[in-house]
Amino acid sequence: MQPIGWSATSVPEPTAAGYADVRAEPAAALVLWRRAEQASPAGPDRSRNALACSCACGRRTRVAHSVLELAPILCAACAQPFQPEDDEERRRVRARFTTV
Repeated sequence: MQPIGWSATSVPEPTAAGYADVRAEPAAALVLWRRAEQASPAGPDRSRNALACSCACGRRTRVAHSVLELAPILCAACAQPFQPEDDEERRRVRARFTTV
């Protein structure tokens, strides 16, 4: 094929029929892997690795759970801590810092 060379390929029907069982195995495994990979304990609409956080003046950032648990992250504009936007996470973080 012009201009890039021999990129157009096809498998003859007798060859495809002879390898049908072999070709089906990786296809089935890859589908199962993709489905398992998409499953999220956090839910379909939530990130698994970072919390959406905002401060009092409305600035937003995403922060890893482990980083936010170390100490509050303060906004340089309003001097208030970034808090998780999710109510459940916000309660958990507040409880952590009020007991320390």
